[in-house]
Amino acid sequence: MRYQLHKRINYKNYRVIAYSGKVGSGMTLAAMMQLVKESKGKTPPSIVSNCTLRGIDYEPFELEKLLDYQGKLVFLDMGYMVFDYRRPSKANMLFEHWTKMLRKMDSRLVFTSPTLEYVERL
Repeated sequence: MRYQLHKRINYKNYRVIAYSGKVGSGMTLAAMMQLVKESKGKTPPSIVSNCTLRGIDYEPFELEKLLDYQGKLVFLDMGYMVFDYRRPSKANMLFEHWTKMLRKMDSRLVFTSPTLEYVERL
């Protein structure tokens, strides 16, 4: 039932899409299904990822190049590891600035993260 609802959503209307759930619940798999749909027939690669994507043209994610990802879909698996607001740093400020500029840069962010109860235990 959950996957039928998943197919009806027009993801291009959203700038930030978060897949959250228990560890092992299929968050990354659901995000991969979306990336496969969006990557069909696009060259050069319009996807940037922090993990290896087999069968999809993508560019490896580098935090230093974040402002250069204009017009790209940025996929972050276990996104909470990239942006941690409990520890202020230059990287966190850069990431916050980029997320505020998503619409202007015509970029989108898709990330997976376990539910907050799990993250708080780490």
